[in-house]
Amino acid sequence: MKTCPAISLLSVAAFMFTSAGVTASQTGMASKVERWGMQEIVLHSSRPYQNPFREVNLSAKFICPGEQKTVTGFYDGDSSWKVRFMPEQLGRCEFKTTSNDPEMNNQSGGFEVTAAGTGNHGPVQVAKIYHFLTAGKQPKTDFSEWAKQEVGSPVNWVETLQGLGKWNAAVL
Repeated sequence: MKTCPAISLLSVAAFMFTSAGVTASQTGMASKVERWGMQEIVLHSSRPYQNPFREVNLSAKFICPGEQKTVTGFYDGDSSWKVRFMPEQLGRCEFKTTSNDPEMNNQSGGFEVTAAGTGNHGPVQVAKIYHFLTAGKQPKTDFSEWAKQEVGSPVNWVETLQGLGKWNAAVL
């Protein structure tokens, strides 16, 4: 019996995707993510929407060691929606989507959370009212550099603080 090489190749590819926990409408999902890194799940729909921002609801429930979180997804253009998640604990995480779009509803998968890499100390938090620490308990003293990265553009903090009147910019 003769088989078509293209059909055999498609069968192998379909098996690989389903055995890895990745469904047909997902792309770009990493199999491993650092602790405090970002897992991005991309979903697609072929359904036409007048206003996909308002008409489509999408969320994903992530179940990881020591945490369960539901994260809202967003429309990213080009019939593509994304859900982004920052895992806080090491181990295996599983997720399942909920959406009013049938093509993106009940999609599921999993990924492994590995140790944070060098320089990845986690999100910055307030500590002792006037100080900042990362989730990895690293002091955050370079606030202006951190703020520039978080805001995405340079900020003149001295001028801003002087404009508030009650702050002494010389302290910086």
